[in-house]
Amino acid sequence: MFPWVFGFTWTTGNVIFLGIFYSVVVVIFTTFIIAARRTLTKIKAKHVDEIAWHSDFEDLPISAKTCRHVISGELDKRTCPNGFDCRVCDLHPKLVFANAISTKAQSGTSKNSQLMYGLNMPADRLYHRGHTWVKKEKDGTLSVGLDDFGRKVIGETEGVELPEIGSKLQVNGTGWYFKKADTKIRVLSPVEGNVIETGNGGKGFYLKVKP
Repeated sequence: MFPWVFGFTWTTGNVIFLGIFYSVVVVIFTTFIIAARRTLTKIKAKHVDEIAWHSDFEDLPISAKTCRHVISGELDKRTCPNGFDCRVCDLHPKLVFANAISTKAQSGTSKNSQLMYGLNMPADRLYHRGHTWVKKEKDGTLSVGLDDFGRKVIGETEGVELPEIGSKLQVNGTGWYFKKADTKIRVLSPVEGNVIETGNGGKGFYLKVKP
């Protein structure tokens, strides 16, 4: 079927086969080159954490890619197609808006106190798969903290290692570290931006970020 094979002849069938074969080869090769260039670009831009995050997400089983709105009971069934990045989801803002209207309509309901499966999950913020939360402040900055589940799992720590003021965070990159025994526990940043203030568990947040 190939020109270098003994007995090959230039028939219509062979020409069609070669055309399809080499078209597939070109598509595969081009895809590989594009992926390699994007990876190199991100590595040069120090977006290694972002690459690792997307790789980890693709390796998850379908059951672990459940949309956050299924967990909160707003949807019956949905698999997240966006790597848990609600910023690029078309459905997310619609559900948030509908939930805000519903919450406002319920008299006596405080948005700052909402228990879910025994965990304190206030509805005035967004939650990240890395067990951090983000709350938008009136001045446009973002407060970042550790959610109730993460706090209970980590338990008592011996200290915290926070980024310097002015340092830049990457989404799903390192936010800060907790120190426990001889171990450093890495906490993922749920947002991208510059650190303008640091806090602690007593202040109710660990980072203030300008997005």
